[in-house]
Amino acid sequence: MKTNAMKRIKELTDELNSDKRRINDLLKETNDKEINIQVLHAQLNACQQPQQQLQTYQVEYKRLTEENYQLKQHLTQQQQLSSMNLINNNGDSSNIQVRVISDQIKKLSVDNGNLEKQLKAKDLLIKEGQKEKDDLIR
Repeated sequence: MKTNAMKRIKELTDELNSDKRRINDLLKETNDKEINIQVLHAQLNACQQPQQQLQTYQVEYKRLTEENYQLKQHLTQQQQLSSMNLINNNGDSSNIQVRVISDQIKKLSVDNGNLEKQLKAKDLLIKEGQKEKDDLIR
């Protein structure tokens, strides 16, 4: 009887130790998964920022497009006025005005081109961020 009791104690002790190891393994696995969840949350948050930037850039793009359109209209009007002035007064003052307006046109064209390049670059960055976000979500 004493031997049976000793055997039973040894079996229960072994079972207890096995359960403790299993609990430790499960705790480690839980911690690893919690860390993975935190990393994924951080990546998701990082991907959501470009989405917000995209909306800002879209508004900025729309504003710049409208401004560009207005500048082109103004430019067309100025060119028409310059042409009329050249026809009406073939003097030096009209030539100076034409040169000044031409310089302004060149400057506006360069500025608009630079702004459009910046918008395209930002748009590419946003698309890349969106793609990364989509890849992370999958």
